[in-house]
Amino acid sequence: ESMRLYSEASRVACQYRYDAKDCLQLMKHMTTVSFLIAKDMLLLPHEVGGDGKVARTWKRRENAVTVATWLIGFFDSLLLWEDNEENTFVEILDRQHKYSMGKLFQLLPEDIRVSAIKKIYSQDEEQPRKLNVITDDELIYFKHPR
Repeated sequence: ESMRLYSEASRVACQYRYDAKDCLQLMKHMTTVSFLIAKDMLLLPHEVGGDGKVARTWKRRENAVTVATWLIGFFDSLLLWEDNEENTFVEILDRQHKYSMGKLFQLLPEDIRVSAIKKIYSQDEEQPRKLNVITDDELIYFKHPR
């Protein structure tokens, strides 16, 4: 759930234009989020801050694929943000950064990364879904009030 919320935060952030000061502050927050993703989700607890990066062993494969898909969404929104601003400023998009996109994805097994890409491009994801709203037809009480 936290990975989904991080992804949503980056999606919302990329939709607006900011002045330089606010942009810098948001970029710092996204850098912190990248650290938290590594620390809380992708690395074993005893390895955070250590020299050796031992990736977490996932007990449930579907959880790992879900985290990978939201991680793709997180970085996709950051890339869109930079593209919209026509500037390079998000430090975690630099491949030399300690918690860069490539380094975080390397902490996931290859089969999980492949499955996440397949899931994103699956037929289920491409087809429009039914909206999760209540339509007028479903509001029977308001059609025929007592």
